[in-house]
Amino acid sequence: MTSPTGLEPEPANRPPQIALTINVDSILSQVQGAIIVSSEVVDFMLDAMGKSDLSTKPNNPDAQYKFTSLPVTAEERRNNFENWLFSKALSDLMRGVRSALEQSYVVLQLVPGPLKMVSNSTPNALLAPQFEKAAKMKFGQLLESVNSRFNEPLAFADAFESLQQARNCFEHRNGIVGAVDAPSGGVLALRFPRAKIFYIKNGSEIELQGGHTVDDGSKSAEVQIYFKLDVRERRFGLGHRIVLSAADFNEIAFACNFFGTTLHSKILGVATQRR
Repeated sequence: MTSPTGLEPEPANRPPQIALTINVDSILSQVQGAIIVSSEVVDFMLDAMGKSDLSTKPNNPDAQYKFTSLPVTAEERRNNFENWLFSKALSDLMRGVRSALEQSYVVLQLVPGPLKMVSNSTPNALLAPQFEKAAKMKFGQLLESVNSRFNEPLAFADAFESLQQARNCFEHRNGIVGAVDAPSGGVLALRFPRAKIFYIKNGSEIELQGGHTVDDGSKSAEVQIYFKLDVRERRFGLGHRIVLSAADFNEIAFACNFFGTTLHSKILGVATQRR
């Protein structure tokens, strides 16, 4: 027997179904939102500090309360400002990366489907245990779990750990590398992926820099330019201060953006394959 529309009627005992639409783009927005804000603030603040007289305390005529402090030099005030700035900026980047990874974990739990839920429940109640589980994982465990669903795993655990070490140093030790920051070899190593654009000259890779004149030693009017992902490593010895420039932070932000875009692409690929 068929219905008037010509379609088979739903079995009387078949449970109702709910279709959930997964917005995979929200994974990327978690990272890029943090990148945009933190990068703009770092660029603005470092530029403003370079143009300001930091030998005197900033004056706010509208402030209701005034706070006294010990005299500090321009260098000390700049160091204090940079400690606060980079601690906050690195925290925001790490939070964006972590949030994107947690959302990816939850999406991957949904993709195989279908999932069962009690009739008086809600989608939020269904997802809450997955988000809670992801939040309790360490970053390496979370990344490993997500990577288990990819043919080619993402490598970012070392970069995330080094960013965390740098953030902790800025936040708790005023940017001065302590023994807890450099447990082996007395060195804090800040490592992160970056884009390297270069050409070959006499068998060596010559990286392009601003204002650099490209000359590969040949007489050709055209020079072959190459691109690859490389690892930037900045090393800071025990007792030394972590010093980052706007260019350094730009490369760190690029590393986080590359992670986010690659993660987004892989999650989208898994979701598409399961349709």
